[in-house]
Amino acid sequence: MTLMQPSTMDDLPGSFGTSASLALRLGQTIFSFASLLFMCFEVQFYSYTAFCYLVTVMGLVVPWSMTLVVVDAYSVFVKCLPRQPRTILIIILGDWALSLLLLSAACSTASVTDLLIDISFCSVKLCSRFQLSAAMAFLSWFLSLEKKKKKKNKLSHPGSEFKELQTQLESSLAEAVTGFCLGQKCYLCCLVQYNVMFVTLRNLTVGSRLNNSLHCFSHSLSFKTSNHQFLHHLLEKCKSMSQLRQIHAQIILHRLTLQNLTLGKLIAFCAVADAGDIRYAQLVFDQVIEPNKFMYNSLIRGYSNTDTPLKSLLLYRKMISSGHSPNEFTLPFVLKVCAGTAAFRDAVVVHGQAIKFGIGCQVCVQNGLINVYISFGLIRFARHVFDEISQRTLVSWNTMIGGYSKLGFCKEAFWLFREMRESELRPDKFTLVNLLSVCSQSCDLALGRFVHLHIVITGVEIDQIVRNALLDMYAKCGNLRSSQTVFDLMSDKNVVSWTSLVCGYAKNGHIESAKAVFDKMPVKNVVSWNAMITCYVQEGQFNEALALFNKMQSSKVVPDKATLVSILSACGQIGDLVMGEEIYKYICNSNMELGLTLLNSLVDMYAKCGALEMALHLFLKSPEKNVVSWNVIIGALALHGCGLKAIEMFEDMQSREVFPDKFTFTGLLSACCHSGLVDTGRYYFDIMNSFYGILPELEHYACMVDLLGRLGLLDEAVRLIGVMPIKPDVVIWGALLGACRIHGNLEISKQILKQLLELEPHSSGPYVLLCNIFCEAKRWEDAKKIRKLMKNGGVTKSRAISFIEINNHVFEFMAYDQRHQLSSSIYTMLDQLTDHLRSCSFFDIDEMQVLV
Repeated sequence: MTLMQPSTMDDLPGSFGTSASLALRLGQTIFSFASLLFMCFEVQFYSYTAFCYLVTVMGLVVPWSMTLVVVDAYSVFVKCLPRQPRTILIIILGDWALSLLLLSAACSTASVTDLLIDISFCSVKLCSRFQLSAAMAFLSWFLSLEKKKKKKNKLSHPGSEFKELQTQLESSLAEAVTGFCLGQKCYLCCLVQYNVMFVTLRNLTVGSRLNNSLHCFSHSLSFKTSNHQFLHHLLEKCKSMSQLRQIHAQIILHRLTLQNLTLGKLIAFCAVADAGDIRYAQLVFDQVIEPNKFMYNSLIRGYSNTDTPLKSLLLYRKMISSGHSPNEFTLPFVLKVCAGTAAFRDAVVVHGQAIKFGIGCQVCVQNGLINVYISFGLIRFARHVFDEISQRTLVSWNTMIGGYSKLGFCKEAFWLFREMRESELRPDKFTLVNLLSVCSQSCDLALGRFVHLHIVITGVEIDQIVRNALLDMYAKCGNLRSSQTVFDLMSDKNVVSWTSLVCGYAKNGHIESAKAVFDKMPVKNVVSWNAMITCYVQEGQFNEALALFNKMQSSKVVPDKATLVSILSACGQIGDLVMGEEIYKYICNSNMELGLTLLNSLVDMYAKCGALEMALHLFLKSPEKNVVSWNVIIGALALHGCGLKAIEMFEDMQSREVFPDKFTFTGLLSACCHSGLVDTGRYYFDIMNSFYGILPELEHYACMVDLLGRLGLLDEAVRLIGVMPIKPDVVIWGALLGACRIHGNLEISKQILKQLLELEPHSSGPYVLLCNIFCEAKRWEDAKKIRKLMKNGGVTKSRAISFIEINNHVFEFMAYDQRHQLSSSIYTMLDQLTDHLRSCSFFDIDEMQVLV
């Protein structure tokens, strides 16, 4: 069969008329090459209308070109036409090549750089996105023609129909983005195409350059190009760092790195937004040649909320030195950093600069000044600033009332609250929380009830925070019934509510009730565990505290510094060195920051457990030491009888210009007492008041009486007690009585007993001590009289607790203790040892009976 050759162009596949087919292919070629070159080299169009024509024609040509490709494919692969001449094959290949070229040109209007950088882009998504953009551009061109008829060369503002149309287009765009753009790069390209439509609808001006139309839209912002305006607009809608990095890449590619307006927006997002990255903001800031005030303010605000707030102060100094004057958006955050970092000198300088630059009367700056002076305890300065505020806001009142609350000025806080009510300003929840807090600190139940009554009468809407503050106030004031009532009336109890109730019972000595509430807690955080552990430590139940800590670890709750401080205190009290060393290993392995408080606790634990060398090692390697650090190490040396070493530490402390306090001299006098340095003790006791201005208290007099008594200077000790400005307590009389036992002074002992019986008639300590004095003097009849006196007065001897460590475990026991599971075997061995001692006649039987 002879194959028929096509005689005309109409027989060619994919053609719909000879002239139309040739014209279409010629138009494809021209538009493809022109648009691709224009977009790649960013050639400016002479008029905005020309740009609209190009985009519209391309939007119509691309679907037609793709239709030709489909027809060609159908003719060759489905219809299976016989072998065609070379001309037809060239036309088919040309259709496909031109379609791909035109598709590339269409993609270039969206983002040429995306196509060049990532060749793995899905062409279907690009084509769909372009068609959507083309339809938008066609509609915008149509509207621009309508506006041109009414007002030439004037910027017109769309009416309600235009806004409705824009809303519909935005909705369509959102649907298209959801349907076609599944990747992050598609998100950026879709918004680029939407920006073309957005600018067109906002600037319906024909016959002017594209740059001029954009400049008319944002004359005050001075955008460089349409891309510049769009990227700036895109930054306002940015929601993540991944999107911001894409926008930043576009800013770099379009050579907009010198536009401080847009870069300031970028830095602000990174520094202030919750999804931002302050480090990225700093990197961008460092590349800016001349940062503006907005950039400085954004970074200062960002660093004020990070773990490195001092960088805000460094930026502020750099800002001043570069010639930028601060404003009311700068100083509040600088003052916040000064308050948080104890930078008093900087705060005073900032206050002076606020007055110098004329912004010291801004209420936001004045509120920051109030807060910073309160943080330094300068309540009078804070009140002076408060009185100078002409128009006080609710923040001003709350800051000042909160300052009085923080520093414990209960009456002043309520007087100010009264002034606030007289100014017809309604208090909010922060006002009430501050008032309840100061009532809790001062344990003023009457004023706390007044606040509660105010809430009930005025009907102020309160939230969970106020209810928790009310519960905490009643608990700390000792009114456990009211606190339990407030707790029971709570519809939504959180972990703070449960913890406040636990602390209330624990503070008032109701350990069992606190434990019962703690066991009922549905959710326990680290604060809850800390409250219960601290309760056990304060009540002297150290083993229970350690057991609860082990249970806390098994519950997968990570302990914090407060937890470890309490546990180290318990280890020091019972001498559990093994547990203390495990805590230290945990701190090292978990890379926990070894702060001063935790380091001081470790030094104290090691010293009390007998590891003085380890305590000294930790103290010496500490880069920072406060007065508590020096007090701990001086007390540790005193405990181990290293009086001369303790004095050396005190002299080193003075050379470092660390001012001592009353606890320093307590440890120092104790060191002199344990080492018998009577002259040195007298010297430090004298200069304590004359040079350092620290009045001696009962602890200091007790150390001096003990020091003099140990060396047999009983008369001088009695004279010192006689000239004391305060009444001596049991500790002082007990120290003198102990000295009388050492030196066998029975006369003074009898006089001391009279004083002790007046102070604590039911305490067994003085009776037992005096009885031992008579026994050591072999005055058995007097010893029996003391025991008879104790029996007639109903005084029972306190059972002493002893500790012993066996196989890295600490056991405690008392006389006649039956709690241990091997107590029967222990007593059998004890009886055997007693019989052995009797057989060796080491003790007199009668003497042993008296001592027992």
